[in-house]
Amino acid sequence: ALAEGVPATREAAASADAVAAAAWEAAAPFWPDLNANADVKRSGPDLPPDATRSWSADLTLSWNLFVGGRDWYGLAAARANRRDAVLALEAARRNARVDLQEALFGFMDAVESLTVREKYLEATRVRGEINRAQYANGLLGFVQWDLGENELVDSERGYIAARRDALVAEAGWSRTRGDGF
Repeated sequence: ALAEGVPATREAAASADAVAAAAWEAAAPFWPDLNANADVKRSGPDLPPDATRSWSADLTLSWNLFVGGRDWYGLAAARANRRDAVLALEAARRNARVDLQEALFGFMDAVESLTVREKYLEATRVRGEINRAQYANGLLGFVQWDLGENELVDSERGYIAARRDALVAEAGWSRTRGDGF
């Protein structure tokens, strides 16, 4: 159902509808023409009911027996165009499904990565507090404390990058669905 809302699919569907209408138009020379006319006339110096009335009606049906090769080949070309448009619509639907699936999986992966990064950041913060307390009590050397602080900074940067990636993936998912169009 989401594939039908994707802009490329909607464009292909509109194109297929236009080509189908053109195919119907190309078949028009092969159909009979029916014309109907009716006339009612009044004459005389008096108003009704004394006025004389006359009426007439025409009904004409015509059908071209030989419409020529141009119309025949035009109809064949229109039918071929209609088949091509239907195939293009099916291809657009398939591509939309694939694009939607890839965008959704990318978004889900980014959200899972963000969750993992968030847990890793929490653990790194706890280790950082422990390292600071040990350093303050003289139980940890400067080099180990510095490595712990650098790990915390790297963890925060990784979390920010994962958050950015999740937002970009969400925007891609939204764009792929055609939101805002």
